[in-house]
Amino acid sequence: MGLPGESRVIITQDSDFGKLAFVYKKPFIGIIRLWPGHLLGRLHLPTLEAISTTELMVEPPFVIVAEKIGDTVQIRMRSYVK
Repeated sequence: MGLPGESRVIITQDSDFGKLAFVYKKPFIGIIRLWPGHLLGRLHLPTLEAISTTELMVEPPFVIVAEKIGDTVQIRMRSYVK
């Protein structure tokens, strides 16, 4: 999903990257899905802040889904065995 040797995390608003990583068995470091999707990126700032201030114990490869519901952000995460 990237160039060999790159260590990047994908931040997305849809589930396509996760599906591609697992269906085609592509290696990845991490995928962060922001939900619900918004056309205005600034609407995701509270969600990204919640992710960055939460002590998450994940090891690559990982998938994080962060869902903003009203004034709260629910974070689900999962690490995958290589």
